[in-house]
Amino acid sequence: MSKKLTYLIALIMSALLLAACGGTPTDDTGDTGDTGDTGEDTATEGGDDAASGCEEGSYNIAYQGPLSGDYAALGENMVNGIQLAIDQAAEGTLELPGGGQLPEGVELSIERFDSQGLPDQAPALANDAAANEQILALVGPAFSGETSASGPIYDQAGLPMLSPSATNPDLTQQGWTHFSRVVATDAAQGPVVARFIAENLGAERVAVLDDSSDYGKGLADLVESSLEEMDVEIVARQGVEQGQQDYSAAVGRVTQANADAVFFGGYFSEAGLIRSQLADQGAGDVAFISDDGAFDDEFIQVAGDAAEGSYASYPGANPNEAPEEFTSAYDEISGGQSPGAFTIEAYQATQIIIDAIATVGCDRAAINDHIRNFDGEVFGGRSVSFDENGDIAGQAFNVFVVENGEWTLEAEIEAPEELMEDGGAEEETS
Repeated sequence: MSKKLTYLIALIMSALLLAACGGTPTDDTGDTGDTGDTGEDTATEGGDDAASGCEEGSYNIAYQGPLSGDYAALGENMVNGIQLAIDQAAEGTLELPGGGQLPEGVELSIERFDSQGLPDQAPALANDAAANEQILALVGPAFSGETSASGPIYDQAGLPMLSPSATNPDLTQQGWTHFSRVVATDAAQGPVVARFIAENLGAERVAVLDDSSDYGKGLADLVESSLEEMDVEIVARQGVEQGQQDYSAAVGRVTQANADAVFFGGYFSEAGLIRSQLADQGAGDVAFISDDGAFDDEFIQVAGDAAEGSYASYPGANPNEAPEEFTSAYDEISGGQSPGAFTIEAYQATQIIIDAIATVGCDRAAINDHIRNFDGEVFGGRSVSFDENGDIAGQAFNVFVVENGEWTLEAEIEAPEELMEDGGAEEETS
């Protein structure tokens, strides 16, 4: 064999070896070069192909949201859903949309970033998470305000965000290319709630309150404008401050206005107190409806006996109808708790992220491309796809009512297609 031929063979073998090792190197921000195929049709059953972008070792899926403070209960719902999906992936029992499994030698764990749901806590956490090269993607941020504050940091760093619960419509209008969400926006939820208030409850005089957060005020504004379009009279409009204990002044305005229904945009702590104080001022019979931020057992605890008959809208799957196999596994993860608000959405978001890792490997840019181009079926038989802004297509809204001290499904309302399009999506919070 000639030296020239031997040299050519060596070059070919070297090129093949480099291609097999694969992986696109990242810079300090996590951005990469051209990743080629998004992986939409390249799911594998694990092994060498899926591992081409992964070195053996430990990687993280991050969560950013409340784990302490007033809204910790919502965060625990989500973290437990994430943990369950990660554990099942390690066991090989997590059903991935692409039919694959984690690459051999790859271990996943959850990295928690406790924002308490507060926007001013979020940027520092986002900087830490974005700089950690072992973090491949983020389930979150959880709340709309903290998403607005930290989203630019994650987006610039190239860290994929898949929120199970942030519903403010403006979040997908910022030009971010690394943010998606598995819940419908408040641009759809607001009109759906207004229709329930006007048609199902028959209310003619409505007071609208909110907690002054990006989420609560934004949703309350949409409910207000939608009610006005339906010729329902708004007899009081009031913002309150989060974290207070005495809302008697705002409640007094509601009772003086002789409202026959109250909508509150915000979270369960304030919602529960306002509902209780309405009853204290003799307005316990006034219909009270809140949102996904209040759809938690903590609302019932805070409101006490006054919680009975209260309503909450919810853009996610009904956690009360989760399969027995899921609830049993969740019980073990959570220490005896039942799935709650956004548990299933956090599980589904994690399922999509792990599907990306199994399909395209451990590269942030490739994972993000896979998420943004995802079109498949996740847990519960739910079909998920995203538009160019990262908004989900297709969703029905559930309305729950407190009966005998428990949240019970009252109605399921399909969001008209034009509402979903207004919110940045074609079809089916916090």
